Amino acid sequence: MSRTKQKRKPPLPVRFVLFLARTGFILVLTLLLAEGGARLFLDLEPSRFRLFVPADTGLYRLRPGFDDDLAIQLNPGEPPTKVPARVSSQGLRDREYGPKREGEVRILMLGDSQTFGWGVTVEDSLPRQLERLLAARFPGKDMTVVNGGVPGYGPWNAQALLEEVEPALRPDVVILQTFLGNDLSDTLEQLEPGLHTLAPYHLVRTQLVWRMRHHDKWPMAIDNGLLNHSRIYYTLWQGGAIDLPCCELAAYVPFFPQVPPLELPESEDRYVEYEADLLKTYPMLRTAWRMFLDDIADMRDYCDLRGITFGVYNIPYPFDLARIEELGPQRDVVWGIDSAAKRLEVAFALGGYRHARMLDVFRDAEDPASLAFAGNEHLTPRGARRVAEEVCRQFLDEELRDCFRRRPRLRAGD
Repeated sequence: MSRTKQKRKPPLPVRFVLFLARTGFILVLTLLLAEGGARLFLDLEPSRFRLFVPADTGLYRLRPGFDDDLAIQLNPGEPPTKVPARVSSQGLRDREYGPKREGEVRILMLGDSQTFGWGVTVEDSLPRQLERLLAARFPGKDMTVVNGGVPGYGPWNAQALLEEVEPALRPDVVILQTFLGNDLSDTLEQLEPGLHTLAPYHLVRTQLVWRMRHHDKWPMAIDNGLLNHSRIYYTLWQGGAIDLPCCELAAYVPFFPQVPPLELPESEDRYVEYEADLLKTYPMLRTAWRMFLDDIADMRDYCDLRGITFGVYNIPYPFDLARIEELGPQRDVVWGIDSAAKRLEVAFALGGYRHARMLDVFRDAEDPASLAFAGNEHLTPRGARRVAEEVCRQFLDEELRDCFRRRPRLRAGD
């Protein structure tokens, strides 16, 4: 009688390794299949975080090479509109720029999403409309307007971008756009605590700042990578099921880089856009106002040292009457933004800035609602055109005529 030869089992450590390998393979395959299905069947907007990368100076920049559609709510009750957004290798929502041509005049527009063109194509954005307007006003002149707008920028971030791109672009004119709807809270972000110094806040913006501030810690880098590239992860994050799981897991492992948790106070029941006129009520707002004006002055000084003409203007907050009626008891602070915008225009005049006054332009328009989208308060193509016309009329026309009359000035470093 023959004996059946039994197969020897591998040692326990080997079996354990094989078990882990098989389990890992099945898990990875399942995730890949789920991710593939999500990319095929889920029509998600790309993560807005993917539009940005951390910056060495300032907080963040546009991601060079970004080329995708952004789903943006333009008007209430309508589905989001997909707007193409392409970022050049130089980190600008614009064409690629080589060395400056002989006789070329370059104008660099800096600002936030209003200058970037949030909700409009690049051809309808404010810088491109200004470029076409100047071509009509100064035929035969070689004039270029560069779009240096980045969503969420306050003057301090714009200053950091200027210092980065100025040596290559060599602008003759720098025009800064401000927007008091969020510039004070953006200004406070340069402080180390800086994230929740104002009681009302936009959660998505707060999360973006937190992610950018701690990007150098690898648990945060993994979470950011998953958010930017995984549809499954993005779906779970968007639904509130997960947020920063790698950072939370790393907190339980000794010697791993620790990312402090994002701890937010309860948001007060008022609109952050109305902060600008509450300076007497909240001490941090007084600090923000001083820092905000100092940042603008620093940019002017930087330009003066390099022989660059500097100008500034503020886009007023485009209130719509329907929304004001919905505010109920908060209607008594609606006048605040207009009051703050007037204060800012007075500050520009007292500071000797070349500037354009926009508040009356918006308030006196025949159809002010047509200047900004009702769903996101950003400039429509018509609004961008109107702003470009006023920038030309109030200070740029005269400056450029002087520039063409006199011999070109030698710039510092030329």
